[in-house]
Amino acid sequence: MDKIETVLTKQRKTFKDYRHLVITVTKEVCIVNIIKGRLYADKKTMNPIYEPYPTKQEAVDRLTELADELKSKGFTEEPRDVLFQIPEKEIYVFDKAKWHYEGDFPQGLDTKQAFVPTGMFITWVIKNDLVSKRSRKEDRAEIELVKQNATLLPPLELFNWM
Repeated sequence: MDKIETVLTKQRKTFKDYRHLVITVTKEVCIVNIIKGRLYADKKTMNPIYEPYPTKQEAVDRLTELADELKSKGFTEEPRDVLFQIPEKEIYVFDKAKWHYEGDFPQGLDTKQAFVPTGMFITWVIKNDLVSKRSRKEDRAEIELVKQNATLLPPLELFNWM
């Protein structure tokens, strides 16, 4: 798989607009990834869109067309590293146990049950080596326990599924 890419930015008052243009070439298709975003002092936003093309040349032509259009609007080409100079800060919450036990939660079921879906997901993430670098460092001992199928929680019989 080949990659062709360019990064273009335009300085604004409090942020930089950027476009990260990447061509991903596979056996079946060539994809132009157009990632639009803003670089602030403490965070980065991104909004990707994807355009498939049957040939590499068509994808290269589209990337060149986009780059020329952006340059005509005041964007300048920069090294790819500009996208990775912002410290990792944003944290997303996908699930909280209290969303379950404070909602329509079966009466008589232990509130610990609300933690089970997230625990299953985290176990899957760990066992598929999808853990972030930071977590690998900070949670090394716990991650190793999960990989060894050791339990960090009370025995499974405490978790009533029905």
